[in-house]
Order: sequence, then structure tokens, then C-alpha cells
Amino acid sequence: MKKYFILYKATPEQFKKWMSMSEGEGKKWMEAFNAWMTPYKSSFVDEGGPLNKVKKVTKGKVEDINNDIGAYAVVQAESLEAAADIFKDSPHFEGDSWIEVMEMPGWKSN
Repeated sequence: MKKYFILYKATPEQFKKWMSMSEGEGKKWMEAFNAWMTPYKSSFVDEGGPLNKVKKVTKGKVEDINNDIGAYAVVQAESLEAAADIFKDSPHFEGDSWIEVMEMPGWKSN
């Protein structure tokens, strides 16, 4: 099996919408996410989690920036297509959001 790096992405406007959810809405969303993930649990090498503040580092300079990445995960699958299929029904897809799946060359599961 190969490993695949997953990026949960969205526009800044979508992130703001998610961050303004009430506690009840957030709990309901997490319940839906956990229910979706249950059948794929064995594929997740690292369930990952949300990402927050970003620093851009260039030669001699560090600055605050924003990007479109909200969370990450690592899964294992037989192919890139099989890894991508895991996410086709993810509850992440709300508003202007998407998921990127990329192979991690050289990484093999034990």
C-alpha cells in the first residue's frame, strides 16, 4: 500500500463561515464527519487535524500569511484513485471547499 497526503481546503470566506458556527452546529458537523470516517478508519495512517496560523519563511524574512489549507490527514490505499475515492462523500464539501489527494512517493506502509 502507498501513502497519500490529504489537504482539506476552502476559500477564506468558507473558513470564516465554519469558524462562526454555533457550538451545536460544530458538534453536529463533527458527528457527521466521524460517521463518514468510520468505514474508512483502517485506511487512515494519521487522521490529522485542523491547521491554524501560517508563517511564510523566505531568506531573511518571516511574515504572517493566510492560505486555503484547513486540515490534513494521511491515508493508505492501493492507488491514487482509490485514495481519492475515500473522500468523494466527505462532509467537508460545503460551500466553496475541496480536498486534494497526493501520493507520498517513497513511503510504504509496514
